[in-house]
Amino acid sequence: LLSAALRATWPDGVCTDTGIYPQYKVEMPLLPMYTRGVRFITGRVSARTAIPPVPELLDGGLDLSAAVDRVVAWEDAPSAWPTMTGKTVYTRA
Repeated sequence: LLSAALRATWPDGVCTDTGIYPQYKVEMPLLPMYTRGVRFITGRVSARTAIPPVPELLDGGLDLSAAVDRVVAWEDAPSAWPTMTGKTVYTRA
């Protein structure tokens, strides 16, 4: 799948993978990536750089209802987790 994703990446594009490959070695088509200028990035997002503007957006009235299926109180999380579908947001009081 990784090779297919890299082949599907547009020239001069970036293929980002937030998953993990448990194998110690993973084959990558380096020559085709080089000739097409494709970059591969792996790892988790640097949330600290993305978080600061979020509270301001929410305070400004940003409507997330199109992206959020359900809002659940933190204390109800253990019972809500097994039935979770779509985007569920857990809130603390």
